Amino acid sequence: MNKKNMKYLIVIIVVIMLLFIGCATKQYECPNGDVVEDITTCNINGELDETSSESTTQQQEQSTTPAETTISETNNGNQLTDSLVEEPITKTIGIPQLSLTQTQKDKLNELLNNKKSIIYPPMLGVNDQLPIGGTYTFAYGIKNPTVLSKEFFYSIKLIDSKTESLSNAGADDTVLDWFLPNTDLDATYTLGKNEIVYVPLIVVIGDKMNKDGKKTVDGTYDFRVTSETIDGVFTDDHHYTDFVIRVSND
Repeated sequence: MNKKNMKYLIVIIVVIMLLFIGCATKQYECPNGDVVEDITTCNINGELDETSSESTTQQQEQSTTPAETTISETNNGNQLTDSLVEEPITKTIGIPQLSLTQTQKDKLNELLNNKKSIIYPPMLGVNDQLPIGGTYTFAYGIKNPTVLSKEFFYSIKLIDSKTESLSNAGADDTVLDWFLPNTDLDATYTLGKNEIVYVPLIVVIGDKMNKDGKKTVDGTYDFRVTSETIDGVFTDDHHYTDFVIRVSND
């Protein structure tokens, strides 16, 4: 082979090598140790990985946070409901108050200033309505305004009974049993001039309101308590006062 042909061969070989090198895949090592074909992708891939990791973390946090918030809001909602909504009042059988308080006696003293007898309160309010089995103690006072000592007693009778719609409830003297056995309807009291006796009239609402056994209905029951004096075998009316009991089982 002459020298001229040798040069052509060398040129061809070099060209072929250059083409081979140009077509070969280039790989580079990034600062973080990753091997890539394009060195410009090192930072991009790094940012994408970090962003992807942060995004995954945020998604995990977001998937957890709403559940916790829901539980928290639900619990707070229940607590708020419990604090704002009044529980239904459960009316139960109470323990009778067997004697008058000093406040009740002071009220009787005030009201008996120019009266012979008085009961307080004369009517139970809406907030004091009694269910069957409910109890209340009325304050009843008798005063002797005369200069002579006298013996007194009192009696209770039913005047009227009305349903909530103001129709006749149909009660009879059976309701007087509501005052037994806590009220002594046979007691007598000897009072000197201007002396006062303080009597607790204790009622416990029974489940029957007449001799036919009719169940006690919601409504008002009007009573009259009358005080009388005893003079030997005779009795004289002293004074009477009325009071009203409200019954409600709602």
